[in-house]
Amino acid sequence: MNNGTINAITGGASADLTLPAPSTAGSLGANHGFIIDTIVPAAPISAPNLQDYSDTGHTHLDNITTFTTLTFDVECGQIGETVTLFVNGVSNATKVCEAAGTDSIFTTSLTDGDYDITYTLSDTANNQSEPSPELSVMINNTPAATPI
Repeated sequence: MNNGTINAITGGASADLTLPAPSTAGSLGANHGFIIDTIVPAAPISAPNLQDYSDTGHTHLDNITTFTTLTFDVECGQIGETVTLFVNGVSNATKVCEAAGTDSIFTTSLTDGDYDITYTLSDTANNQSEPSPELSVMINNTPAATPI
């Protein structure tokens, strides 16, 4: 193709790629190829896990804490994927996976309340997975009532 537009429709969305003629400004030059990556990473199968030291409730399994910045373990599919942590459906933090397997990510500071935590994985082409299962977490810094 000397120049032109490629239009692909994937999942109801279209993407146009317009290539200038070879040897003109912005062209790929001779014999250069490219890949259009539309493969979405698999959705995480496990919910994020509140790390034990962040869980200050009665047990390290109750997901109740007094901390306002929380640390979660997440599962990375491969090095270079980006983890996006969501708090009540809103993006809160991102991190690039340093290894395949378990990695950790920190929230920004949160206030007292109940939160549903999920995460997604995005590849280097910014294809984003569906969200992980939810983990419900409670932050409670209200002192216990003094008995009368």
